[in-house]
Amino acid sequence: MAFCSQLAFDKTRREEREAEERRRKHMALRRELQKTPEREANRLSFLRQLAEHQKEAPDLRRTIAKATEFLSQASSEYLRMIAWAEQRLAHLEAQNRLEVLTSNLGSKTSSPTQMTCTILRVIRRRQEILE
Repeated sequence: MAFCSQLAFDKTRREEREAEERRRKHMALRRELQKTPEREANRLSFLRQLAEHQKEAPDLRRTIAKATEFLSQASSEYLRMIAWAEQRLAHLEAQNRLEVLTSNLGSKTSSPTQMTCTILRVIRRRQEILE
């Protein structure tokens, strides 16, 4: 009889532990899901900034190339503007290097996900095309 009571007691305790473990996992998942909108917003912001940089760089290249035609007759203010444009272009090109993008992406997202991997694949393809 005592043996049967012990088995029933052990079974009840095991079921309680399993239920508690399920509750813990459920709460951990809920906490993780609460972080998702913030992560997605960060990723979207990063992706938009990346797209803006990649659109701005060719515009600056064209502007700088066109400006070289007028350098001999340009004012000092115009020359300073072109120098600034060259610095900005160098900054944008540095920001679009794969190792910088990977580093920035890692700091903006707390864990690698499918979206992160997809973004990195797109970046690599783009760099291969540009080279």
